[in-house]
Amino acid sequence: MTAQEFKALGLLFQDLADWLAKYPTEHDLDKDTLHGFEVAFGKVQKSADSLMNQAVEIAITDVGATVQKLQDATKKAAAAVKTVDMLTKGLAIVGALASLGAAVLHPTPGSVIGALDTLGQAVQKAAAPSPK
Repeated sequence: MTAQEFKALGLLFQDLADWLAKYPTEHDLDKDTLHGFEVAFGKVQKSADSLMNQAVEIAITDVGATVQKLQDATKKAAAAVKTVDMLTKGLAIVGALASLGAAVLHPTPGSVIGALDTLGQAVQKAAAPSPK
């Protein structure tokens, strides 16, 4: 049963307990019958409390499982962001190396120095700690 179902059943038992408490006040009952209502009221009230407690326990368990799932999803998302960050840094270095290769094959004034500078910046960015 779900928490909602236990709660609904608990409320039904509570309504029955309320009726058992009210009935003797509206009717003239002998001592034994009144005692029977009091005993029945106690048992039904205890059952209502037990059902409501069970509903709360199930709800707490469900919330705990949901929180755990959210924590797991957050960890996976953080790992994915880290992977994307590392790939981006790696691609920047590869691009800078390709530029350096092109500059070495077809050198012009400043092209090799510019490519080396770009490579140096890419390596520095890759070595820098990633934001958390």
